[in-house]
Amino acid sequence: MKRLFLSFVALLVSSPAWAQLDPGEFVAWQGGHEVGHVFVPAGDTCRYTEIWFFTAGYSYPTVANRLTLTITPSRELGFDSSERFVAAMLDAHPDGTWIQADSVETRRGCP
Repeated sequence: MKRLFLSFVALLVSSPAWAQLDPGEFVAWQGGHEVGHVFVPAGDTCRYTEIWFFTAGYSYPTVANRLTLTITPSRELGFDSSERFVAAMLDAHPDGTWIQADSVETRRGCP
């Protein structure tokens, strides 16, 4: 079982920006195959978390391999916490990898 935990702070100061994904659940697709899921807990738009879980079939997109990643909304999972999401994903895909991105924005309207 691989677990990858990354936490980072994004300082966005040049132009207004928003969370990359709205709160909810999403499916990650690559080459027409489901390769992961994303969970974004509800929170404010200045401080937010995105939990990305990739299955063993995911390949990091590069210029050489020309792979792309498509994210679509999911309505089937229904998780109410990050912990339950990660536990369920690891149970279903023990060889998967998860990344937690914690972001803080510094734009007008954010403390």
